[in-house]
Amino acid sequence: AGRGGSDPVPAPQDGLAVADDLHTLLANSGNAGPYVFVGHSTGGPYLRVFAAKYPNEVAGMVLLDPQPADAFSALPDFPASYDSIHVVASLFTPLARLGLFRLVYALLPADLPSPYGEAERAEKSLPRIQQGQRDEFAVLRSTLSQAMALTSVGDKPLVVVSAPVDAQRGWMDAQKGYLSLSSNSTQRIAADQDHGSLIESERGAAISTQAIRDVLASIRT
Repeated sequence: AGRGGSDPVPAPQDGLAVADDLHTLLANSGNAGPYVFVGHSTGGPYLRVFAAKYPNEVAGMVLLDPQPADAFSALPDFPASYDSIHVVASLFTPLARLGLFRLVYALLPADLPSPYGEAERAEKSLPRIQQGQRDEFAVLRSTLSQAMALTSVGDKPLVVVSAPVDAQRGWMDAQKGYLSLSSNSTQRIAADQDHGSLIESERGAAISTQAIRDVLASIRT
């Protein structure tokens, strides 16, 4: 909610609220399930919540450098960094209104080609985007706790693509926890990729796309 063309909501949404939104969206889309779901970063926990609540709608999953559901216990530096970001994030919306993020993103290199890189930067600079990220972070503890409810998707294909470049301590090992969700799972290490480049760089996007194709092939055969 509040991202792209989506309407904002009056209060932060935890994983259950996000799962219900997605369920309603798919029901109204006219495209019958089950579906292959692809989640990046916190999209990993969101999909775990969805799969626990709507298991029959899930045919397979691809998780791109997903946030570990046990991040607060598995990542040594995460609790302290979460507390810091939680405080600082409250300043992001007013700073965005002052135009600070337009200046920041103008100085940062972009992996996306033109005109998509410019469009992404303009989107990220909007106050409502910063507010949405702040709200997402505010209820992250609840979302991760809800994600732990999913313990298995049976033998449905699951691919975890992990990006080691600049990964925080414990991140790579913690991602292995997702593999136990399926008896038909695999982890792929994208050795030259960081967290964002799996969806923003040409090489990273190719790796992510191949994982999706492989899950589809597994389902069909």
